[in-house]
Amino acid sequence: MNRKIYIQNESGGRIALNGETGITIVDSTGFGVDTAEEFADIGFGFFSPVSTSSHPQQSIAGTLFFKGADTFAMYETFADFLMKAGRLYVVAELVSGVGAYMREVRVNFITKGERERNHLQVPVSFLSLTPWFRNTKLNIRLDRAPASAARFGTEFFGSAAFTAAFDSGFTVEIPPDGQLPAVLQLTFTGAVTNPRIELRGVGTGTLYCLCAVSVKLNAGDRLEYSASPVDAFIRKVSSGGAVTDLMDRVDPSADPFALIPITEPVRLTFSGDAEPDGSAEASVRYYYRSI
Repeated sequence: MNRKIYIQNESGGRIALNGETGITIVDSTGFGVDTAEEFADIGFGFFSPVSTSSHPQQSIAGTLFFKGADTFAMYETFADFLMKAGRLYVVAELVSGVGAYMREVRVNFITKGERERNHLQVPVSFLSLTPWFRNTKLNIRLDRAPASAARFGTEFFGSAAFTAAFDSGFTVEIPPDGQLPAVLQLTFTGAVTNPRIELRGVGTGTLYCLCAVSVKLNAGDRLEYSASPVDAFIRKVSSGGAVTDLMDRVDPSADPFALIPITEPVRLTFSGDAEPDGSAEASVRYYYRSI
């Protein structure tokens, strides 16, 4: 096999499907790309796309072989793991050494068969809820630094720092990666008035995202932001723990939850009416259609 496969819950608990614990998946599918584009025949062997619906929901399927002294008990433990999980992920670790990829899924079906000789065969299918993504986020720290604007490649993410490039904020350049637009998450702790989160193309100057919020944070308060298509939010968490949803205070004139493009590097800027007084962390999650 060119990959090792696991099923994982929201707490990080895993069950290996590679034979380590007596469960092996065979004939697995769902690691490539399906498209649903439609084309018009314009003659002479030429075709033109007429539909942009190119991301149909995929399923990850295969047959599980349970081998052991008590395969029915093994099956019950596995089924309990699936049914009790709040969130489920299929994890694929590529043996090429490039790392692990994850995809959030829901159980489509799991069919309990009969024991044959020393094993139990169980066809299983999971419906994908997200594209594939790298299992570790690229963390960017937004700490103050004395230099002007800085640029960081992916090898420096995790220790990269926002630098004071403007009087009213911090900025960092994020390189494109993945096969689909990426998701930005940001957390700022400290004092700021009317914070702004901006994504602008380095080469084209295109404004991809502007999230401007009418709110004042005091020292010890926290601003939390996520552009996830399935869980976009911006909220204030006071020093006492009270949470305030800020969605109704966002300027709707620009796209406040746009994704990071794959076509060019972008400059992420966090600012306010005056220079933010605090520290923050941001993370970028890159997505893939096929692994």
